[in-house]
Amino acid sequence: MRSVIIGGSFLLLAVVLAGCGSSTKTGGGVTTTDPNKVIAVTVSPTSISLNAGDVLQVAAAATNSSNGVVNTTITYSSSNIGLITVSPTGLVCGGVWDSAFVVCNGKDGLGNPLAGKTTISASAQGVTSVATPVAVHPSITSIVVAQSPVCAPGPTSPCCASNAQTEQFVATAFHNATDITALVGPFTWSSTNVPVGTVDNNGLVTAASPGLSGIFATNTTVSSPAVIFKACMPIEIRLHVPGDTPGNLTTSATLTLNQTLIVEADITDEKGFVQNSAPVSIKTNNPAVATFAGTTVTAASFGGAGIVASCTPATCGGGINNPVYSNLFRITVPGTSPATTVFATTSFAPASGTSPSIIPIDTSVVPPVAGTAINLPGAPNSFVADAAGDRAYLGTTAGLVSLDMAGNATTLVATNILGKVLAVSSTGGSVIVSDVNLQPDPTQQHIYIFDQASGTFQFFIVPGAVAAAFDTDGFRAYVLASNGNIYVVSPNIPPQLSLVTENFGGAATSAISLASDPYVYIANSTGLLVLATCNNALQASPATTSTPLLVQGTANADIIVAANATGVDIETVTVNSILSAHPAPFTLNSTSCAPPVTYSNQFVDFGLGAFTPLQLLVSSSGVANGQVTTHVVVLAAGIPKLLVAIPGNPTGGAIPLVGAGITQAFSGGMTPDGNIVWVGADGTNTVHEINLTNSTDVQQVVMPFKKSDGVTPAPPDLVIVKPK
Repeated sequence: MRSVIIGGSFLLLAVVLAGCGSSTKTGGGVTTTDPNKVIAVTVSPTSISLNAGDVLQVAAAATNSSNGVVNTTITYSSSNIGLITVSPTGLVCGGVWDSAFVVCNGKDGLGNPLAGKTTISASAQGVTSVATPVAVHPSITSIVVAQSPVCAPGPTSPCCASNAQTEQFVATAFHNATDITALVGPFTWSSTNVPVGTVDNNGLVTAASPGLSGIFATNTTVSSPAVIFKACMPIEIRLHVPGDTPGNLTTSATLTLNQTLIVEADITDEKGFVQNSAPVSIKTNNPAVATFAGTTVTAASFGGAGIVASCTPATCGGGINNPVYSNLFRITVPGTSPATTVFATTSFAPASGTSPSIIPIDTSVVPPVAGTAINLPGAPNSFVADAAGDRAYLGTTAGLVSLDMAGNATTLVATNILGKVLAVSSTGGSVIVSDVNLQPDPTQQHIYIFDQASGTFQFFIVPGAVAAAFDTDGFRAYVLASNGNIYVVSPNIPPQLSLVTENFGGAATSAISLASDPYVYIANSTGLLVLATCNNALQASPATTSTPLLVQGTANADIIVAANATGVDIETVTVNSILSAHPAPFTLNSTSCAPPVTYSNQFVDFGLGAFTPLQLLVSSSGVANGQVTTHVVVLAAGIPKLLVAIPGNPTGGAIPLVGAGITQAFSGGMTPDGNIVWVGADGTNTVHEINLTNSTDVQQVVMPFKKSDGVTPAPPDLVIVKPK
């Protein structure tokens, strides 16, 4: 076998490349430096473990007083040349080199593998390195790592380490079935997920971010299987302002425009350990109203937003994938939203030789008028904006198109994503598209998950996908299929698709995540379904008056609104501390991760008899005349009015659309303050501004869209409002 070393009286020479540096000479009152004077010699690696007969290259460096490399001769030596020898070039032999430094003999006179420990060193200009320990041993065939002492898990004795706590791991080396640990040199320790746990040279692991990591040891070229190390998960996250005392936390704030506020998150982990200012992720669910950076909330516009802290993969809870969410920190910014841009288009194909287009309406112009058309590469079928107000996406006959809502410019981002846009994440980073409207064969129907940052997408066979909704933090999305199945997608870890296997016995039509994120609510023909976002498990449903057809929620309050055939059910959700159900210590798992919840229901009947809701709009909770107000708006098929409800008011109202021949409102959007709705109307082919505070159709903007004959007006059936 081949290796290299040199030692004892068996000395050879090696040359190190030139470098620069200094050492001191004094003469005539002038101090100079000698860059070629060696003051230190180092050898790398600093410890060696070799199978008998194996070879390892070491590196030696001679340095001067300025730590510069000196071009000089380096010699190697071994304290036991019967066990270790080194070639002139620094090849360490786990045995004895032949005279040509070609064959490394790692056996004794009886043919047994050499075993023992010694040291090597390197010298230059009379300066010798620190001795490097070397172990020679029979070949390592396997390494086993174990936690010491072994943790015996139980419901009240979690096998995890709280932040900054340590756990010891030990390694055992084997040659076949023989334990040779005492013969080998030090192990090299590694962690597969360093943010969760760091491991030192002795196998001591220190916990950091919650989640799982694999700890393994390496010696020579052999590594052990990874053994799981768990940094304790938070079982409760409390979001509040600094300086609060336990049990008296501030969880809401009313801010003026551009005002800032510092918030912090504390956790109680599975062992009951409390960590203040914990390194969890904190996000805003309505960035058009309140932005968040570092620890600071900034009021960006008028309206409401929710701030939520979370432990979600990949930055927290990696390998466990049971996300944990904090209480909702409510932000309210009283005031009137500034002028914005309304974008309208039509799903009707235009005349041959003309281009489909989007018409921007600048609401700062009095009266607003249709702006310059923004051309589209194909006729659109869907139009969905992100909550941040940066971009919107359209499904078109040419592919997936993005709209820069600040620059009024469109980009065809994917020609091979054909279908309807079902959902866009809060910041526009992820988009879900279904081709169910184009592909009649259910076995060939797909959803596409487009990643804006990379410009790439993944796709999955998902029969009958008709609706989708993201968590407010974008960690998961829920895709609803007409066959009653619900598919859960985790776009960030990376995309993974899993089917929730419960048989709901009906068809789902709409979904929305609770503002504080622990639950998602689904309008299903069997009722209002509730899934825990930590484990996708079906929960007890709140009471509703009849079958929900659409569902929506508020940003800065845990309120869920379900529209049915005659009115709306307004569910006020109270999320209680999980510690009330599972006092610490306890092991967080997929059966114990959902916090307890209670409901209070109010039903508002519009008094119109049965109707079919087309769109449900719900504002954040704002402040009007000193009262917290939420506007609920329903657009219904065949009704030329907006149906309006306010939580707390027992009856609903209706705002008629102005114009002869109007049959219904197709779609629209709200301004962030929740006071203005812009909708596209059928019959007059106009876009209407509706003031909810005085129940008035303020003004109407005529659209220029034409159908394929080039003469018949086409209705603006796809309308969105730029949030800021």
